Amino acid sequence: GRQWPAQKLLEQVKSEEVQRWLTFCDTKLAVLMFPNLTRNFSESFEAFGYVNDVPHFSGMEKIQNRIVGSVAMWLANGKLKKGQ
Repeated sequence: GRQWPAQKLLEQVKSEEVQRWLTFCDTKLAVLMFPNLTRNFSESFEAFGYVNDVPHFSGMEKIQNRIVGSVAMWLANGKLKKGQ
């Protein structure tokens, strides 16, 4: 029968190569990216620019998500620096 897109995606995720990439992204890439995206408020704000492309967010939701998300990530980075 017909294979649904979700079924196909689940099969691909089970592959060894995909699992290696997912592990790399979780353990290495995210760890390197977070401090570089949140060094200061300006960079955090820039990183949250993607919310402007979310079609189901209203204009106000885009502004709120971008500002609140930027402040939260910037403050989280400050806490990480203090903990080191």
